[in-house]
Amino acid sequence: MMKTEGETELALLRKQVAQYEAWFRAIDTHSNFDFWFKNSESEYTYANPHFGKNMGLDVSELQNVRPEDIFDADRVKRMKSLDKQVMGDGYLKRVIPCEASGRLQMHEEHRFAVTNKAGDPIGLGCFAFEITEKSLAEETLDQAEKIANLCSWRWSADTNLLISCSEQMAEFLGVSITDAFQVFPNRAQTLVLPEDRHVFKVVEDRLSGLSDESYVIEYRLRRADGQIIHVRETAELFSSTDNTTEYLGVMQDITLEKNAETALKKINETLETKVQKRTAELQTAKETAETASKAKSQFLATMSHELRTPMNGVLGLAEVLLDTQLDEDQRDLIETIYSSGSALVTILNDILDFSKIGSGLIEFDLQPFNIKDVVNEVVSVLAPMADKKSLDVKVIMHPNVPEQMMGDAARIRQVIFNLLGNAIKFTWEGHVTLEVDTHVNGNVASVSMRVTDTGIGIAEDKFGIIFDAFSQVEQSTTRNYEGTGLGLSITRSIVESMPKGKISVKSKLNKGTTFTIDFDLEIVMSEDLALESSDVPNFNNEIVLVVTGDEKRSQILKEKLQSWGLRPVVSTHAKQALGILEQANLKNINISVVITDYDLGRYSGADLIRVMKKSIATINIKTVLLTPQAYKADTDNIDGLNVVEVGHASVNIDNLKRALFDRLQDIMGSENKNVGHSLPSHKTPQLLARGAQLSNAFFTA
Repeated sequence: MMKTEGETELALLRKQVAQYEAWFRAIDTHSNFDFWFKNSESEYTYANPHFGKNMGLDVSELQNVRPEDIFDADRVKRMKSLDKQVMGDGYLKRVIPCEASGRLQMHEEHRFAVTNKAGDPIGLGCFAFEITEKSLAEETLDQAEKIANLCSWRWSADTNLLISCSEQMAEFLGVSITDAFQVFPNRAQTLVLPEDRHVFKVVEDRLSGLSDESYVIEYRLRRADGQIIHVRETAELFSSTDNTTEYLGVMQDITLEKNAETALKKINETLETKVQKRTAELQTAKETAETASKAKSQFLATMSHELRTPMNGVLGLAEVLLDTQLDEDQRDLIETIYSSGSALVTILNDILDFSKIGSGLIEFDLQPFNIKDVVNEVVSVLAPMADKKSLDVKVIMHPNVPEQMMGDAARIRQVIFNLLGNAIKFTWEGHVTLEVDTHVNGNVASVSMRVTDTGIGIAEDKFGIIFDAFSQVEQSTTRNYEGTGLGLSITRSIVESMPKGKISVKSKLNKGTTFTIDFDLEIVMSEDLALESSDVPNFNNEIVLVVTGDEKRSQILKEKLQSWGLRPVVSTHAKQALGILEQANLKNINISVVITDYDLGRYSGADLIRVMKKSIATINIKTVLLTPQAYKADTDNIDGLNVVEVGHASVNIDNLKRALFDRLQDIMGSENKNVGHSLPSHKTPQLLARGAQLSNAFFTA
């Protein structure tokens, strides 16, 4: 049976309705947004499950139910008023906070009127989406832009149109947000100051396609209200699809930053002007002070010369008077005049040197000299002062010190005199040591001198002032110790004027002080020195027993004796030495000479030699006693004793070595005329281990 035309059309309509129903059910089941319809009485005629879930209701309960049956009166009143507005206007979009699924959310609603074929409203519908995260992000971005005083925008380089911008854009340009879309693309021609428009060439390059990189420009912009602000504009390539190029950028108000830079620049310019002016004033003052200082120093130098001339006359006459016949009172008076005059001349010499240094007149007379001789001269002059205090003054001259160097012997003598003199002056007991060492590199000797004492010491917080002129460690020392306080200042000036010259100090209060000076000198090699070095004798391996309790003296003597061809054996006290001699005799080993200090502790070197002279085994061994003058009488009754005087408990090692050299030549000279009896080197005695045990027969405990 054939279907009529109406039946066919109805079948098609039913099919379409079925399809629409299937689509609607899919949307109804799987949608993640709220969707509902109401009639003109604000009664829900349909609501999807998502809306019911957010409301906490079964959607079936909402259909054809009056709002008064679900919500309170105030909410119903607001709801009906809003629904009436939507049906009248046709559409409403709004963002509202609401409580859904037990938490506060932000929803974006799109409400619309539902009309019949005649266009009359018969109800309304609504789609609502949760935008909580988006809303928070936008709010955060808006707050951040306000805090940073900037606005963001999106711009099409192809059309030169502003696609979107933040609300801050209106405040930046001083126009409404609607006008901002018109003003922004042409800002360079309308708002930017003419003198700053050249910076927009980078923007023009992007419009012309010459570049698609990011850019950063700064310019001044006149807002619509006439206010001028400084702007930093930054843009990055945002997208380039379908042959379109867009940029995402920000504009930041940097007016405060620029004003601060301008103010800082003015301050810097003002300060620079003041600094230049002050520098010029200081330079003038410096030159004036230097001129005055030189004039003062020249005056002091002149006066020192003028004062020294009559003082030298006074001292000369005092010396003449001391050579005449005087009674005791007269001699005391003349000696007082002489000592006081000498002290005054010393002060005048210090002032003269200080004035020369201050005037820049210090000069060096470079001549070949022997530093050992210079040291010996200083020690000889200062020895009486040390003897009065019973101080042990030691001079350690290392073997590697060159014989001849090029330098100003007088200045070096002055430096040594100041340091060694101070050490003796500020030491009341113990010892003072002067050690000289060198490090040779080619024809240059790096000289190092150390002056060590066991005196009053220097507090560490005073290290900074001891080299200042007219300065002493404490003001009270001017009453206990003589001096002008110029010695160390002059010493430092002299040392630091020498090649690589420097001076340093280490000290502990009431423990002692060590001053170290370092400088370079050129080594002088001459034919005379070469001949002198060839004159050193060789004693053909003779064995020598050295008895001394001084470790440094022992080491230096040992090195020198070995350089003369002798084989030294070292003992530290008398009992040990006698044990070594006894063991050598038992083993038929010949010890030719015994060199001993006088002061060996409980038993003296003289006691040791007396015991040797009483023994058949040791009576014929040659002996050398190193003794101070004060103990020389204790050795007068010892037959065949060779005595080397070395000063009161003070030994100049260089003089001692020379004296030993001469004495050993006297003692062994005849034996060395006919060489042939020396012992083989393999019989060098190793006796120290048992020496103390074998000496008990000679000394009682």
